[in-house]
Amino acid sequence: MMLLIGLPLTIGLFFIFRWLQQQLKLTLLNPILLSIITLIAILSQLSLPYADYKTSTTVLTWLLEPAIVALALPLYKEYLTVKDNLHHIGAISVVAVCSSMTLSVLIAFALEQSFSVQASLATNSVTTPIALSVTESIAGIPALAAVVVILVGIFGAVFALPFLRLIGVKNPKAQGLAMGAACHAIGTARALESHPTMGGYASLAMALSAIMTAILVPILFPILQKLLDYLSISA
Repeated sequence: MMLLIGLPLTIGLFFIFRWLQQQLKLTLLNPILLSIITLIAILSQLSLPYADYKTSTTVLTWLLEPAIVALALPLYKEYLTVKDNLHHIGAISVVAVCSSMTLSVLIAFALEQSFSVQASLATNSVTTPIALSVTESIAGIPALAAVVVILVGIFGAVFALPFLRLIGVKNPKAQGLAMGAACHAIGTARALESHPTMGGYASLAMALSAIMTAILVPILFPILQKLLDYLSISA
């Protein structure tokens, strides 16, 4: 049964919850989060095999990559303003990637999590395909990394803008950079809904963060691990 209804059910739930969010104007009613929760409940309560659901929604997985590429459109529209600040944005992306990886690993280390868990958290702020590839290269758990990436994206889509406004960050360019660098595609989609300029800068930050993660994390993560091992032995 799930082979037949998995795809229309997933799409239908998303649009229902999206309509509900727009009607009630509550960012907490994130359609991705609510769709995931509802689908898990349906699969669990009806004892339906996840393998069948995954097979029925393969087309959505195929469409993920062109959807990510399509996020370059708002970036193109903001090209003239972006190109003059590209070196600053690049520096911001490096800082964002390094700080995200370091804080995630330090928290996992403080909670006495295993090496593989720490490695899986190191790529929490980039899109799933990049996170899976980099996580595997540093001996992490790709499945855990995927879950963390999705949760970070949803959390950012719900809370990032209110938090940024709370701390006084009201410039759409700055908001977009923060959301793209920290909340990847889901956060970028939320930025696009809010403001075209915010979406353009979020798209650029997301792309640069993905590149920086692929380059820097495989180099910096082992160094950070050696430093933590040294500190734990010294203690």
